Amino acid sequence: MERKGREEIIIDTDFLSSFFKIGKIDLIFKAFYIKEIFICQAVMKELQEARFYEDLLNFIRKNENKITIKSQLTKETKEDFGEGEIESIYLAEQTNSLLLMDDRAAGRFARTKGIAVLNIPEFLLYCKEKSVISLDEIKMIIQDLKEKDYYRFTEEVEDELLKE
Repeated sequence: MERKGREEIIIDTDFLSSFFKIGKIDLIFKAFYIKEIFICQAVMKELQEARFYEDLLNFIRKNENKITIKSQLTKETKEDFGEGEIESIYLAEQTNSLLLMDDRAAGRFARTKGIAVLNIPEFLLYCKEKSVISLDEIKMIIQDLKEKDYYRFTEEVEDELLKE
């Protein structure tokens, strides 16, 4: 996935939550050679109930790489999606940004709007193909996602990620 013409990376709630729980938000910066990523205010609102919310706020305040929270108002609604997904899709569409989102239905919907979307397995595969992380690091990330986020990969996806 080349980032031609893309100025920003937008991260949705599920993706941000997963990578924060395993301490790998820095991988997003490293993978795309960026110094700033964006999240919508609705994403922060959705994360307010998370146990790690205060830690996330501290991370945002202290991190040398920057996570910027954007207010993104939209009248568009979709019953199946939360506010964070709706605002993230709208912001990505308005800014021609890459959207990191793991919700499959929301990701499919975003793609119908011409938005480039990477879910967690696609992002890890991208990192592997670009030699951003080693096979051992992928193994560790998969294990951490399973243990700390209860994330489940299909056998086919896991085999592809772990293939040498």
